Amino acid sequence: MINETPIARLPPAHSPSPRTTSIMAATINTAPAQLHRTQSTTPLFSPSLISPKVSTSLPDNYVVRPLQRTDYHQGFLDVLRVLTDVGDITEEAFTERYDWMCEKGAGQYFLLVICDEHDKVVGTGALIVERKL
Repeated sequence: MINETPIARLPPAHSPSPRTTSIMAATINTAPAQLHRTQSTTPLFSPSLISPKVSTSLPDNYVVRPLQRTDYHQGFLDVLRVLTDVGDITEEAFTERYDWMCEKGAGQYFLLVICDEHDKVVGTGALIVERKL
C-alpha cells in the first residue's frame, strides 16, 4: 500500500501568482541505495523512490530529483537562504556533508530539489528519517 503525504509546499518559481505546488512522496523503503558516489551527478538516493505523482504535479519544464553534488553550483544554497541564515558554506564543506549523508546517513537523508528548464534549483524539500527505539 502506498501512503502519500505532502512533503513540501512550494510557490512556483518566477510566477506572479500566489498559488503553491504541493509535493507528494510515497512511503519509501529506507534501505541504503548501493550507488557509486564518486561522480558529481550521482544522486543522494535512488530517484526511483520519488513518486511519479510528484513529477506530474509540477509545472511544465520543472523536474524533481534527489540532491546531487553539482547542486552547489545550481543554486541549492540560494534557495535555502530564502528561508534561513545559511552562512558561508564552501564547496569543500558542501561536498564533505554530501558525502557523509551518502555514506553514514544513507537511508536517513532524502533531500529533493526542484529544477527549472535550465537545471537551476528553484525549490527544495527534505525527509529526514529519525530512528527510534
